[in-house]
Amino acid sequence: MLIMDACAARPPAARTIAAHRRVDPFAWALLALAVLTLALTAWGVGGSMSEYYASITLSMSKSWPNFFFGAVDPAGTVTLDKIPGSFWIPALSARLFGFSPAAVILPNALAAAAATVITAITARR
Repeated sequence: MLIMDACAARPPAARTIAAHRRVDPFAWALLALAVLTLALTAWGVGGSMSEYYASITLSMSKSWPNFFFGAVDPAGTVTLDKIPGSFWIPALSARLFGFSPAAVILPNALAAAAATVITAITARR
């Protein structure tokens, strides 16, 4: 009596389609890690925003010269102690969605989740 495997009875094209439908456990773990990182980084959005950096984001979101030079005050005479590029994404978010704690912190949370995923993918190789 000959026992045949279920995959062996299928034509080769059906086997490759079935193989592509299976999801790698690494992909599920990576998705769970990204969601966990996003949740932990965005936890307590309203209470974790620094007033100093929030005022920089607000100033940069209202004026293009302040945006490019990282000015703290509306007149653009005082600049911040970091490179302006570190606040460009939160300033653009505040300009697009309006100034709020979520508009300032969520872009950084998304960047942290993306960095975690990229690091995990690189470490797997």
